[in-house]
Amino acid sequence: MSDAYVPHTFGITILVRDPNKAKVYRTLGVKAVVGSNSDTALLQQLAADAEIVFACADADDLDAAKAILAGLKDRFDKTGTPPSLIHTSGTGVLVDDAGGMHSTPNIYSDLDIEKLESLPPTQPHRNVDLTLVEADNQGYVKTYVVLPGTIYGLATGPLVDLGLQNSHSQQIPALVKIAVGLVIWLLIRVQRKRAAAKREEIRGAAFLSVRGLVKEGAQTESEKGGVNYGLQPQSFGFSRERIDSSVVLPDKVLQSPPKLHTSSDVMNYHRQSGTFPKPFSFALSVGAPTGNRQSFMTHQSRFSVVSTSSSVDSNPTSGTARKVRQLFDPVLPDELLLMHLGEQLTLVQSFDDGWCLVGRESSTLVASAKSLFKPNVAPENDVELGVVPAWCFIRSAPGLRAERPIRSTSLGITVQLNAPGFSSRDNVISWSNF
Repeated sequence: MSDAYVPHTFGITILVRDPNKAKVYRTLGVKAVVGSNSDTALLQQLAADAEIVFACADADDLDAAKAILAGLKDRFDKTGTPPSLIHTSGTGVLVDDAGGMHSTPNIYSDLDIEKLESLPPTQPHRNVDLTLVEADNQGYVKTYVVLPGTIYGLATGPLVDLGLQNSHSQQIPALVKIAVGLVIWLLIRVQRKRAAAKREEIRGAAFLSVRGLVKEGAQTESEKGGVNYGLQPQSFGFSRERIDSSVVLPDKVLQSPPKLHTSSDVMNYHRQSGTFPKPFSFALSVGAPTGNRQSFMTHQSRFSVVSTSSSVDSNPTSGTARKVRQLFDPVLPDELLLMHLGEQLTLVQSFDDGWCLVGRESSTLVASAKSLFKPNVAPENDVELGVVPAWCFIRSAPGLRAERPIRSTSLGITVQLNAPGFSSRDNVISWSNF
């Protein structure tokens, strides 16, 4: 496009959409006309004035191709000499419907014109290409269809430097965008799956809502002169990730059972529904689902008076013994008193008032009292149910002390138990939110 490459024996006219770029082209000695492929009348006029036309703007614009052919026919009618049209189509005409699942035996070559001409008109770009071939067959124009493939690398030169030419192909950036978009989509999908799994895990597990933790030196309501309804100054939510690794929660949500009347009713209900996780040693009913987790906790109580472990029968596979800071005397008959070294507690359900329903296996080695409502453990009772503060399962932290939280949501469903030595009111143990 300059004297160094092409002697000025002919003029070059280009069609440009951007008026600013047209000005730059004119500085290079090129006649720049502002317009687009949709200006078919202008295309026809410009084609009629040219001996050779390069159509490189759009491989699929049939209307523009027909306008150029009409202009070239006008020139032929005036001069009797067929002009030339060089049209850039694309290798998209060779695509198949394999979807990348298999290769094709077809090999196309410029030397096998018949095979190229056998491509069906339904192929991409083919409607424009066939129109040009038909015009060539009519003899008023010599058409040349070029099928450029993907161009790799970046273009260089004065047109690129002046911002008049794209420095890259269309395909490579498109593939990059697809790849980046696919990665982003996969990341989003993975994150969504993880979030959904976490929500499902949270939904299907007990939460420890920890209440009754106060800073050392802080005054309680009673110390301030107020009414002491129990200590509830702070609340902490602990999910699976924040509980000690020895704690394993139930596999699924425990729904509220129907009206139950005895402790055996409670145990049988959850035994049949399969919601009692291990290490409870009783056998499930025939056909009942079995938990897939070893669900137990190991604790060493400061009330221990004998070095005896109730975990002999349960044979734990994980967990470590540590102190349970139960700094209060149980008040209600369903509150367990933790007394023995290495006691195994299974978390059955957690309540948002800071209390947890737990179960523990009765030890045949120790016959001392285990709770207020069961002064003497009968040998046939292999599981005892009761509630303890959630902070029993949290590692102790400097500067915090634990006190008895208020009982609220952990109260509700009543179950009549055999509790000799208590009044009729204390014969009722309260359960809730199974």
